[in-house]
Amino acid sequence: MPVEHDQDPFETRLGHALRDAGDHFTTDRSALVDGGLARGRRQRLRRRTAVVGGVAGVALAGVGGTLLTPWDDGAAPRPGTPGRPSAQAPVAPVTGHELLESLEDMLPAGEVSGQEAKGGADRSPAPYARLVFDDGKGAAAVVVGLDRIAFGGQHARQTVDCPDRTLVRHDACVSTELADGSLLKLFQGYVYGDRRAKTKLWSADLVTPAGQHVFVTELNAAAEKDSPVTRPEPPLSTARLKKLVTDPVWRGYVDSLP
Repeated sequence: MPVEHDQDPFETRLGHALRDAGDHFTTDRSALVDGGLARGRRQRLRRRTAVVGGVAGVALAGVGGTLLTPWDDGAAPRPGTPGRPSAQAPVAPVTGHELLESLEDMLPAGEVSGQEAKGGADRSPAPYARLVFDDGKGAAAVVVGLDRIAFGGQHARQTVDCPDRTLVRHDACVSTELADGSLLKLFQGYVYGDRRAKTKLWSADLVTPAGQHVFVTELNAAAEKDSPVTRPEPPLSTARLKKLVTDPVWRGYVDSLP
C-alpha cells in the first residue's frame, strides 16, 4: 500500500490519532485490540515517513502514537539533565538551530544539505530537525524528533515494541531495556510494505522513565516521495543509531519545552 502524505495541521492529525486510539484499543475483545495495534503501527510508519520525506509543518504529528503530556510541576531542568523536571527556573526552549547543530555534530564525516527544523522556541509542539546527509556513498534523509510520552502506558509500549512481521514487513527489530530503565527500539524496515520500491527506513526510538521520547529515522534516499534510492542501505548502522538517539542532549531538549 502506498505511503500516505497527510497535509493536515499538526493539531488536527494529533486529535485524529488520539481519537483513533480511544476507538480501537479496547480490552474486552482481543481481536479488536490486535486490529487496532496493526492499524496504529501502520499509521505511525506512514507519518514518520512523511517527516523524513520533508513534509514540514506537520512534522511529528502522532509519531509513535505518542501522547503529549505536561510535566506535573511545569518546570524544566537545564538541557542535558536527566530525570524528571526539578524546581529550577525554566530555561529557554530549544531552537531549531540548536537541534540541527546537535544533529550535525553527531553525524560521521560527510556533507549535509537541505536542513530544516522547528524547535520549542518556534511554538512547535513536536520539535524536529531534518537534513540530507552524504558520506560519499549516496545522499540520505535523516531526521531526529522529540516529544513527551506517558511512560508505561499503551502508547509507550506500542512505540518500543517490535511489530509482528505479518503486520509490518521488516528485516530486523530489537527492543531492549537500558540500564537506566529507558526502553530502546532499533528497527530496520521499508517505506513500502509490499517492497515495490527498495527504499529502506531504519529508525531508533528511545522512551525514558521521565517521559522523554526521542526518535531518529533515516532512509537510503534523499527523500521518500519521488526520490530514487541512492545507496543500498541508510548511512547509520544500528550501533550509530543507538549512540545518537541515547545522547543526553536530546533529553535535555525535551525538558526545555514549555
